[in-house]
Parts: sequence; C-alpha cells; structure tokens
Amino acid sequence: IKDLRSGKIDGVVASTIWDQGVDITEIKTLILAGGGKSPIRNLQRLGRGLRISKGKSHLEAYDFYDNSTRWLKNHSNERKKLWISEGFDISIEEL
Repeated sequence: IKDLRSGKIDGVVASTIWDQGVDITEIKTLILAGGGKSPIRNLQRLGRGLRISKGKSHLEAYDFYDNSTRWLKNHSNERKKLWISEGFDISIEEL
C-alpha cells in the first residue's frame, strides 16, 4: 500500500482481502476480475478507486462480461444493471 501511494509501483493485484477497509485514494484504474453479483461487494470494490485524490479527476474501471456459462452470464448481467442504476458511464466492447 505504501509503495502504491508513493508511486513506487503502478499497480497491484488484490484478492478479496481488499474488498473492505482499504483506503487508497490514489487508485486511478481498477480492473474488476473477481466476478460475482453482490451489489454491496461490487460497490465496495469500485469504491477503492472512487475516492477523491489530488490530481485525480476520474476513475477508469474495467469489468468483464463473462457469458461462458449461464451462471456467469447472470452475474455479469446483474453487475451491468448495478453500474447503470448507479449512474456510471459504461461502454461495452466485444472482443
């Protein structure tokens, strides 16, 4: 966390241990690769980067729409509905 704050490192891969209680306002890009459909957990994860910081005007967040199984597609749809209901500007790109 100290190295991320100071700019010594540009990124970190975090597990669910960072889902709650971590405050790093300097996060500018967030890649959500954990999946799931819990609105609370997903908003908390996004919240890691939504905090205001000097020199930061926005957050770029990337979520993956996984339609490889019915279960994962359902979770992806729930997250998409959440981002829309919260008023986030989203764009969908297909690979």
